[in-house]
Formats: sequence, structure tokens, C-alpha cells
Amino acid sequence: MAAENLNPKQSLEVIEAMISKTNRRINTTGATQFLLWGYVTVLTSLLHYFLMPYMTSIHHAYIWLLIPFVGGIISWLMARRKRHQPYSSSQIDYFINTVWLVSGLNALACSFVLGFFTLIAIIILLGSASAITGFVLRIRVLQVCSILGMAIGYGSIILDRTLDLLSYRDYSLVFGVVFFVMHCIPGHYLYAQIRRELKSTPNASVV
Repeated sequence: MAAENLNPKQSLEVIEAMISKTNRRINTTGATQFLLWGYVTVLTSLLHYFLMPYMTSIHHAYIWLLIPFVGGIISWLMARRKRHQPYSSSQIDYFINTVWLVSGLNALACSFVLGFFTLIAIIILLGSASAITGFVLRIRVLQVCSILGMAIGYGSIILDRTLDLLSYRDYSLVFGVVFFVMHCIPGHYLYAQIRRELKSTPNASVV
């Protein structure tokens, strides 16, 4: 049926179908990506926190580049494994992918800027992308965790500005905690959903 001939009810059904399709894809590929980038970020944050006292200011900043380097390589290898699998995308997929591409490139650009609030800027950028994904696809845990993660980021700024409690080294731990909340928790939730679906589809496998 031509798009111009759809009535409002049919248009809504098409949108619901696209959201449902993208939601299923997020539950599989998205779960793995959230866990991958979440734990790479958490481990890098801990590494930065423990190594910072033994390195100069310019050298310990390079530790953060492990996140795009390690995460990017593993993501690329995972994509190569699935390159022959059939895949069709919708406008919702295109929108979500664009949100993450723009946010990710801006976060990468921020990583080359030294300063206390660079990490907070990255939290806000990727937290916004996570929140948009959660609200568009109606994934409640992703909505809540994204908002909570950004709230922790803003809260750390308030603590630093009003009480002067946090050092740059402390922000490393805040960064790790935020990404555990924003990415690891939703990733485990989505992965658990896959496991539940596998019980009713014995021949399926987790990617």
C-alpha cells in the first residue's frame, strides 16, 4: 500500500511495527554493545584512577583513548562476524544509528580536550543518546538508567563547584560508575530478555 494512501490508524500501525522491529534488534545487538562499551569504559576508568599518580598529566590522559581503540576494534570484529547475516533497517533504525553516530563522534572529539569537565560532557552526550534510544523504543530500564547516569554527572559538578570535593582523579571513578549505570545495567537487562526468549525458541542462539 502506498504511503500516501495510509490513514492515521494505518500510519500508527506502521510506526509501531518499525519500533517493535528495532526493539528486537536492540535486544540482541544492543545488549552486546551496551555491555561491551560499558565494561570497557568501567575498566579504563579504574585503570586511569590507579595509574594517574604515577604518570604526568599529559600521559595519563592518553589512557582514555583505550575506550575508542579497544571498543572500536571489538565492535568491528563483532560486525565482521555478522556481515553475512540478513538485515533490513527501518527509519527508526536510521534515526537511532544517526543519534549514536553524532553523539559518539562528539564524545571522541571531547576526549582530546583536557580538563575537569571533559568527562562530564561525554557523560551528557552519550547519556542523551541512551535516553533518546530508551524513549523512542520504550525501554524503561534504559530511560531510567540514562537519566540517573546524567543526574550523577550533573551532581558531581554541583559537588565540585559548591564543596570542592572532587579531584580530576575522582572524576575517573564517577565516570566509571555512570557508565556502569547507563550501559552495563541496561545491557544485562536486555541480555536477560534474550535468555527468556531463547527458552521459547530452543534453536536460537545468543549473538
